[in-house]
Amino acid sequence: MKDETFGPRPAMALRCREVLRRTGLSRATIYRLMSAGEFPQQHQLSRGRVGWSEEEIDLWIRQRLGDPDGEGMGP
Repeated sequence: MKDETFGPRPAMALRCREVLRRTGLSRATIYRLMSAGEFPQQHQLSRGRVGWSEEEIDLWIRQRLGDPDGEGMGP
């Protein structure tokens, strides 16, 4: 059995539906915040497909919760 607790987690791209779910924001709000430079920018994944960096989205959420380093977030 492979122990996956060691080493960095692979980078993940989140599709819009997952970003909406994680943030609780509407699609319009996400794009409005992106235009204002207040939300992570999307990345082109392939022709006609975009996604957001999971790491950038998680950091944005932690910052909104007042914990920029992610420390102190208990279970």
